[in-house]
Amino acid sequence: MLTDATRLCHASEVAEDEALCVPAPAAAPTPGEPWFLVRHGGRLYGYRDDCPHIPGSPLAWRRHAYLSGDHQRIVCHAHGAQFEIATGHCVIGPCVGLSLTAIPLALAPDGSVHFDSNAPHPQHPPHPPHASSASNGPYSRITLTKDSRRQP
Repeated sequence: MLTDATRLCHASEVAEDEALCVPAPAAAPTPGEPWFLVRHGGRLYGYRDDCPHIPGSPLAWRRHAYLSGDHQRIVCHAHGAQFEIATGHCVIGPCVGLSLTAIPLALAPDGSVHFDSNAPHPQHPPHPPHASSASNGPYSRITLTKDSRRQP
């Protein structure tokens, strides 16, 4: 159920090829924990702000600064690790083969983005043998339509 207890932001708050830091909502397993959303290729992806190289280590060097200079990868600015935006899999750095923990997302009719508390929430990120071909599953991303980009 999508309620204020699961709301993260409005889809229009995340610009294409940008990231937005949001606190985990009250309905999350760890309320208040920093999460971030990235819009890339017309889709919205959600991840915990936690580098798998050193658990508990945040990725951004400043608020909302999660992406590489060309906005094509998520970067851990402490360790230099680089992650694919669409999968969260590390492709460069000390945690190659590990992944960010995806946040299951849902889009409400009014364009608000919510934590999908009914979806399975991974406790540990997947470690696929071929990071570039893997996926975090159907709950880690949402495709945005033209209507979902407007302010309510």
